[in-house]
Amino acid sequence: MKNMKKLLALVLAAIMMMALASTASAEVDMSAYNATVSVGGIAEGNTLKLYKICDVQIGDNNVMNYSFNTSLPEAYNTMEEITAESVDVTALANAIGGVFGGTTPTYTGLAGSDKTATITDVAPGWYYAIVSGTADTSIIYKNMLINTIPQPDSGSTWKKTDVTVAEAKHETEDVTKATGKTPDHTAEVDNTTEYSVGEDVPFEIKTTIPNYPADSKVATFVITDTPTHLTDKVATVKVTVAGDEGTGTTTGTISGKFTVAENSKGFTITFSKDYILAHAGAAVTVKYDATIDADAEIKVDGETATNTAKITFNPNPHETTEVEPDDTTKVYTKGVYVIKHKEGSEETRLPGAKFKLYKILDDSTEVQVGNEQTTDGNGNVSWNGLGIGNYKLVETAAPAGYTLPSDPTTSFSITADENKDNPMTISITEANYKEVKISNSEGKELPSTGGIGTTIFYAAGLVLVLGAAAILISRRKAEAED
Repeated sequence: MKNMKKLLALVLAAIMMMALASTASAEVDMSAYNATVSVGGIAEGNTLKLYKICDVQIGDNNVMNYSFNTSLPEAYNTMEEITAESVDVTALANAIGGVFGGTTPTYTGLAGSDKTATITDVAPGWYYAIVSGTADTSIIYKNMLINTIPQPDSGSTWKKTDVTVAEAKHETEDVTKATGKTPDHTAEVDNTTEYSVGEDVPFEIKTTIPNYPADSKVATFVITDTPTHLTDKVATVKVTVAGDEGTGTTTGTISGKFTVAENSKGFTITFSKDYILAHAGAAVTVKYDATIDADAEIKVDGETATNTAKITFNPNPHETTEVEPDDTTKVYTKGVYVIKHKEGSEETRLPGAKFKLYKILDDSTEVQVGNEQTTDGNGNVSWNGLGIGNYKLVETAAPAGYTLPSDPTTSFSITADENKDNPMTISITEANYKEVKISNSEGKELPSTGGIGTTIFYAAGLVLVLGAAAILISRRKAEAED
């Protein structure tokens, strides 16, 4: 009996060994089918990442067996579900991305100067693929599915499946900024020359909320405005989002949607994640005013102030990496310098003349610009930080030994193409000035009230009065004697 049990045990062991040997012999070395995956249209320096979601094995009777990652969503964890004709590939890729995004990839490949990322020796299977990196700040790459499962060859054999994608699908996420009374978002750098120091300049930002999938792990969208020689008037910030009528007439923060916060002399608009996901792809317009600061100076090219808007977002909705594309506008101001000279001789410069400058507004209102100024030893005086438009100079005091013109007012216009150098500068020649020449005629002013001149007139008058009185008294005396 004992011998029988030993025999049976040996028989069972032999059967098991044969079964294992049979299974092992039936399995194929799948490394022979390792493939090459190549994806184009990726900015140089960005990385292609592959995450394996399904393994394959050629088994007994040359049958392909599939093994799906257990972390996959239930709706996409069988071959039938991910290969069905009715499957929404975008929804499929996004759902899988919600599981694998941000985790360690199975394979990676860096895009080169040809904007192509190539990964060799990729084991057979299905892969979730993403493009990661910040080499191009204006692109959001779409998630992809890559299939390297061997395909049937002639007869009962298989062949490896290399994959080439000409261009990774993507969307462009950009921001444009414009300024002035007629903002131009198509200009490479929009600018204005219409405003003077102390005046409010209108600005406009246009962008779109990133088109993130609903199951995004991260969804960041922030608009930041950074002025130079300008101060944003944060209270005037008006945000309009297409598809949300509640933003069209609203200034500043809206609870649950976005917040507007001061940021040095600028501001930051931060959108909530729920609002971002509910308004994917929606157009955004931001309007506001900024004041040209008193410390703004004319530079060689006339540029006085700049204003840069940037957006911050995640190029991949399942990774925390952020990019920040931006756009800048420029404010140009002009200036005027006066040359005061003797009438008939521009070489004879006249110091000591006093002037006030006024800007003529569209409604004919006159506004004084800066303070009254006096011509220097070279007969010069200047004002800068002026917008284009109509102005007038009023001479309030003539140089010593000269008389005021019969009309002390000189009217002139500043246009966008003013480009004179200002001769009053010392450290740097500043351009973009209007030159105005004003002459004075020589002539002596009447002595001031209370001076020696009026005393002489008073004395002469007194003598005449006394003389006339003496004559009158003498005549009356003579008539009395007669």
